[in-house]
Amino acid sequence: MDMDRFLIQQLNNKFKNQPLSIDRLIFANINDFSPQDFFQGEINGGGIKECYVLTPRRRLYGIMPRPDRRARNGYWKLLKCIDDNILGTDGTVGMKQKLLFFEGDPKQARKTHWCMIEYKLRQHCCSITCDHNIGRLDDWVLCKVYEEYDPETLSFQMETMDIG
Repeated sequence: MDMDRFLIQQLNNKFKNQPLSIDRLIFANINDFSPQDFFQGEINGGGIKECYVLTPRRRLYGIMPRPDRRARNGYWKLLKCIDDNILGTDGTVGMKQKLLFFEGDPKQARKTHWCMIEYKLRQHCCSITCDHNIGRLDDWVLCKVYEEYDPETLSFQMETMDIG
C-alpha cells in the first residue's frame, strides 16, 4: 500500500474511532501553531523535518465550506495545481492538497520553506452499513508538515555556516 492510501486509511480509522498507527503523530489544532512549533529543540543538519498532525477542520464563518487556513503567526496558502485524488478499490476515497506557509499578515507576508500536505476523506470504509452524515468526512484532516529547501538555498546556508 502506498503512503497516501495508508494515511487515508488512518484518517478513516479516526472517523470510525479506531486506533491510528503513524510515527510522529501529533493531535493538535493546526491553526494554533506555526509549523516550526512542532519541531522545538530539533536542529536541521541537512536532515528532513516532518511530522503528521491530526487536526479538526475549522471553517471560515462557521458554516462556510471554505476552511480557515490561518495559523499562529501566518497562514497556509493552497497550491491549486497540486490537488490530487487518492484512489481505493471503490473509486476516490480521499484527496490531498499541498499548501505553503507564509509568515505575517497577507498584505506583507513572507514565503517560508514550510509545506503541508493535507489529506481529507471523500468516502469512508465501514465494515457495516451505516448512516454517517457525509458532511462529517472532512471534520478532521491529517496533515504532513515538513520543511522543503531548494538546493541553491541549502548550499548557500551550508557555505555561510561553514558546513560541507
